[in-house]
Amino acid sequence: MGNWVELGTCDVTPDAAADPEGRMTADLLDNDAGTSVNYRYVTSSPGDLINRTFTGGVWARAAAPRTSTIGIWELGVAFTLANISVTADWQFFTASRTCNASGGGLVGLILCPGQYGVSKGATYFSMAQCNEGTILDKYVRTFEVART
Repeated sequence: MGNWVELGTCDVTPDAAADPEGRMTADLLDNDAGTSVNYRYVTSSPGDLINRTFTGGVWARAAAPRTSTIGIWELGVAFTLANISVTADWQFFTASRTCNASGGGLVGLILCPGQYGVSKGATYFSMAQCNEGTILDKYVRTFEVART
């Protein structure tokens, strides 16, 4: 199990909208302060991370079409990011990374409400997942945040 960590000034409004299943569990992430703000799920994995693949996924939507960013990172190493085209309809997005360093056993999912390094914005995220392998496992509530 891991925890959510905010990097920068990313406002999180928990349970701000209905998720794809109709429950009030979708969280609004808003980075009105900077373009490289992100929100990371940090999970620990025992042992060396080299050549181990991790996959993350999340449901996303926005009030108006926009570009957001998701990705997988490993501690002490550059991360793998993917821009996603978010619309007013819920869509499921995934990202994967095969680790190339030990990473200190820490790896996780990155959520950027705007396009990383380019734009600010607000995006609804729900039912995030991140685990080893290529098949996604259980959801991790995004509002469980530890501010850094």
